[in-house]
Amino acid sequence: MKNDEDGISNIKETILEFLELSNRMNVEELFQFAIDNANTSEGEPEKVFRKFENALLLGNKKIIQSLILDNDNADLLWKGKYPDSVAEQLNEISENQPIKRIKESENGKSVEIIATGFPFTIELILKNNEWKVNADKIIKLRTENNCA
Repeated sequence: MKNDEDGISNIKETILEFLELSNRMNVEELFQFAIDNANTSEGEPEKVFRKFENALLLGNKKIIQSLILDNDNADLLWKGKYPDSVAEQLNEISENQPIKRIKESENGKSVEIIATGFPFTIELILKNNEWKVNADKIIKLRTENNCA
């Protein structure tokens, strides 16, 4: 948007489009329309997370270390890898699952995403012009499960 006037015009057009669509569609159809037309393009943080997730499945220490923030217990991330054939199938499933950005800091240097297979949000932080996964929650989950 160039200015406030453009912003107000955009809001007006959006409301009018919604009213027109709501006259033709039921609630379920409106939700599906919104999902189908949502911006699902992935940015750099999402791409980094996909690479991290694949490395996690393979137990690839070198790649994992390059993609995460420092953590004293990071070795839990590459211990106990899946067999290659299983990891490949899981990665194929993962690649077809959406990653949704749910929060972004005002300065654009931190984002939170939700990804299928993770029971919590994952934070990515821009550090030295590279996106890094904050793996603290994953490590904590693995620590709790290993101690059980």
